Amino acid sequence: MTEQASTAGKLLRGVSGALTAGLVVLAITLVIAQVIAGRAGHPGPGILMVVVHLSAAIVAVLLQRASDHSRRGIRWQGPLLILLLGALLFWFAWWQ
Repeated sequence: MTEQASTAGKLLRGVSGALTAGLVVLAITLVIAQVIAGRAGHPGPGILMVVVHLSAAIVAVLLQRASDHSRRGIRWQGPLLILLLGALLFWFAWWQ
């Protein structure tokens, strides 16, 4: 593996790692918001929104872990799937 390919791989895994961390923080924030809203008698973000974000965060963590500890195809596929997952979550959960 060339040094340039290694640097590009590290950059890609770094970006996907930051996105994964953001998805985890967002999921935790939505859980807290739902609990607080539920106690106050407000609808909050909704159970579906919480479950979707928690699921996305779990999948992203598993993909990131696999890509960080693998020497095979998942090393590139994992981060790309995380970027796609983040884009889909943004599009369907926040944009519309």
